[in-house]
Amino acid sequence: MKKLISALTLIGTFAYAQPGIGIEFNNSNDDTVNLVIGFRADGKLLGGRRTDFIIGGQTYENAGSNTEHYYVANLGISSTFVYPLKEMVQATFGGRVDYQYINDKNAYNNGKGIDSDPYTAGIIAGIIFSPAYHPNYEIYTQLRVISKDSSGYSSNTSKSDPKPSGISMLNQGAIGIKYYL
Repeated sequence: MKKLISALTLIGTFAYAQPGIGIEFNNSNDDTVNLVIGFRADGKLLGGRRTDFIIGGQTYENAGSNTEHYYVANLGISSTFVYPLKEMVQATFGGRVDYQYINDKNAYNNGKGIDSDPYTAGIIAGIIFSPAYHPNYEIYTQLRVISKDSSGYSSNTSKSDPKPSGISMLNQGAIGIKYYL
């Protein structure tokens, strides 16, 4: 019964939400440019809510190799509450998860390899600027206040150049632009 209520609440949230599309630059796992499909709903709770689905992809060829290449798919979701500050500026606070799927983990990083797919999950804060003359446009920034980072390397890895996993504060974010239909 709880799952049914949760599903109906989620469907209801998107049924009355305004859809939008945009692009963003994100430095959570690797520096990437992603497509963003978002929904916004104005409400009585704070100033409204934003939910974004993030998707992107890249192809890499290893230096000095004609055969070793790999693909990376970037997937993410963010959900924030919005609080109006000024006429065209809003503050946001919520959560975000970014996941990176790597199809050939041994070819990653010029053949140095990686143990698993990296991800980042954490609490975000940000600013949205919506021009008064066209409120369907949004320019936004997000900063991870605190996040759990999994670099994709295990603690006893044999891979070279491993990045540490752990908790980070105020060191990752995104900037983007969206247009709501």
